[in-house]
Amino acid sequence: MEKESKNSMSRMDTLRKEENTSVKRCVYTVDEVRQMLGIGKNEAYRLVHNQSFPSIRIGNRIVIPIESFHNWLNQSA
Repeated sequence: MEKESKNSMSRMDTLRKEENTSVKRCVYTVDEVRQMLGIGKNEAYRLVHNQSFPSIRIGNRIVIPIESFHNWLNQSA
C-alpha cells in the first residue's frame, strides 16, 4: 500500500508540474471527457470507439483533441 501511495503522489506531483508549464495542452483524456459529459466509464469508451467521435490512439492511450472535441460537441447539440 505504501508503495502505491508513493506512486500516486509522484503522478500527482508530475501533473501539478505539467499544469505550471507554458506548454498548452491540446488533448483531453477519456476520463476528462467522461466527466465533462457526465457519463459513465463504459459509455465514454463506447463513445471514443465510435467512428464519428474524434479520438486518437497513442500506444495504449486514447486521447481526444480539444478543438475537435468542442467542434463535435457543437455539431451534436
